[in-house]
Amino acid sequence: MSHIKINKKALKKDEVRTFGLNAWDYFEEHQKTILIIAGAIVVLFIIWKIYNVQKQNVMREANLLFSQAANSFQTGLNSEQKEQKEQEFQKCLDSCNRILSDYRSSPLAANALYVKGSALFFKANASPDGAKELDEPISIFNEFINSVSSNEEKAVGYVALGYAYENKYFLSEDKQLLNAAVSAYEKAIELGKDKAAGAEAMLCKARLMELQYKDDEAAALLEKVKTDRKHPVVFGGKDEAYSKDPQMNFIFQQLKNMENYYSYSQMAQFSLDRLQGQK
Repeated sequence: MSHIKINKKALKKDEVRTFGLNAWDYFEEHQKTILIIAGAIVVLFIIWKIYNVQKQNVMREANLLFSQAANSFQTGLNSEQKEQKEQEFQKCLDSCNRILSDYRSSPLAANALYVKGSALFFKANASPDGAKELDEPISIFNEFINSVSSNEEKAVGYVALGYAYENKYFLSEDKQLLNAAVSAYEKAIELGKDKAAGAEAMLCKARLMELQYKDDEAAALLEKVKTDRKHPVVFGGKDEAYSKDPQMNFIFQQLKNMENYYSYSQMAQFSLDRLQGQK
């Protein structure tokens, strides 16, 4: 079977699809910890600290707004109809703007920035003037990075920023934007280290190295993700919820390990196979 060198169009589809999945993962992880919970919990790639906002009645509207924003984002992302997609993203933006206007000092404000930037990213992607419209999510992701304190959160922001620069490059052909995307991913790797955001950034940087025909650099990054995020051997540790059922405990541990490691390793292996097939 012959192999074709991956092109910019295919890479663009890959990076947009991946960004959507990881953006929703981020929203879902935060949505678990607020009062108003809507929708099912999906498999999570990114683990975050818990925000304790449930004691303040004044936060109830903010919680509801954030829940509405997250669900509108998911609906817009999954919709096949252009008009519905635009409407849902706009509803998402309206909810985020309310949080940022009325609850700027709340723990949800930073999350709302991330959601807002993500919705704008996808709106720009569907727009005929997308390259120009990506300036706003780029600005918002930078604001998100400056508004959070932990390296893990900043790493997630840099991954999102890298996606925005990368997509703007695909639309405009400006080489400086490609360099900006690589720099953002490198910053995410530095801050994310062995966390999920670091692995995601390495996959992203590898994609851009492949685009520039730097296959050796791409392969080195992919090999590291493949090794570092490999599904570890489980010897049957215990979990309180299933401690009385060894088999259920084993399954639970397997699922936890798959959640945290397996997916990135598999994505890296797929990309490595593609690289090898092109030689």
